[in-house]
Amino acid sequence: MKKTVTLLLLLALLAALLVGCGGAETEAPAPETPPEETAPQETPVPAEEGEALETAQFDYDNAQAAHSPETVVMTVGDTPVNWTKYEGALAQLVYELNAYYGISDLSEALEEGVTVTDWALDWAENYMAQLTLLHSKAAEQGLSLTEDELAEIDADIQEQADAYFDGDVDALFAEMHVPEELYRYQAEAALYYDKLFVSVFGEMGANLSEEDAVAYVADQGYLNAKHILWLFTDEAGEELSDADKDARRAEAAQVLETLREASEEQREELFDSLMAQYSQDPGAENFPDGYYFQTGDMVQPFEDAAASLAAGELSELVESDYGVHLLYRPAMRADHIFSYDSENQPYTLRYMAADGLFANMMDEWLAEQEVVYAEGFEHLDLAGLFAYAA
Repeated sequence: MKKTVTLLLLLALLAALLVGCGGAETEAPAPETPPEETAPQETPVPAEEGEALETAQFDYDNAQAAHSPETVVMTVGDTPVNWTKYEGALAQLVYELNAYYGISDLSEALEEGVTVTDWALDWAENYMAQLTLLHSKAAEQGLSLTEDELAEIDADIQEQADAYFDGDVDALFAEMHVPEELYRYQAEAALYYDKLFVSVFGEMGANLSEEDAVAYVADQGYLNAKHILWLFTDEAGEELSDADKDARRAEAAQVLETLREASEEQREELFDSLMAQYSQDPGAENFPDGYYFQTGDMVQPFEDAAASLAAGELSELVESDYGVHLLYRPAMRADHIFSYDSENQPYTLRYMAADGLFANMMDEWLAEQEVVYAEGFEHLDLAGLFAYAA
């Protein structure tokens, strides 16, 4: 079974429909500029912010009424998926593609041999397989939702209905083009994902060993480094004069010499002290353990310098467009701050590794699940199913 999108991306996509817009993960500021991201192959590309889109009025009611609610569309393992859930997932996706990506022709080719319909049906199969898997795996492990957790789903639904539809829950789901049954199934699956993660790796990955956490991060090609940065700009962002740049170079050279004179046992502690005293990197406070990054994430001189260092080593002075860098590469540790979540809360290398390992485990579980379609549902005509409303 193909897996074109991960579960978390899928949940993020569909959660955006409830609140009206999606939220991106935020990280504390750093002077290095990451490269521009590109959309995965065969994935529709969203419009630029503010770009006017031509939207079509698809007939969601027609699609919903095409089959009775409990008609079985597919079976995932031993679990049947009914029309209400399957069509609801497709309806959400069609709405998203139309409203945010400007796609009004569902037979449009994304690339040679792949249409929007092909991509959407593959997406829906994977999405329903993942939702179903989470429910079935939770049942296998004896996991269930508490009354408080179920009440929280109810409260979230009502809160959104109160905010946008004067408390009318039916109107809320009609606007989202999603049946309440599917929404609750999605919300429960998200909670089961967390419960399954904790059952395997513990809270925040606490059960994952230091050795396994560090090995995973290294296997993913991550480098790490602390640095002291002397900027070539002033507080207003204006470029310094050549004389002022030379003064900062001279200060950097003095700091480097001080560190070279320190013993290896003292070097990291001294580096941290001097970093707090001299560094003009606005992200240093948020990343006291240094930055973790992959190829292409940092400016090239910084990346090259970090790649040349073994744990415990100090770099020469390195210049980039930002200024002068002095790098130190600490040993990777599981309790290091790795990055930040969407609420600007830090998460550790241990958690990041556990999260990645759990995603791999999910992929393995999915590969073991057989998806069998009921006759007539192998490849739906989405253009006909969601025919334009008159």
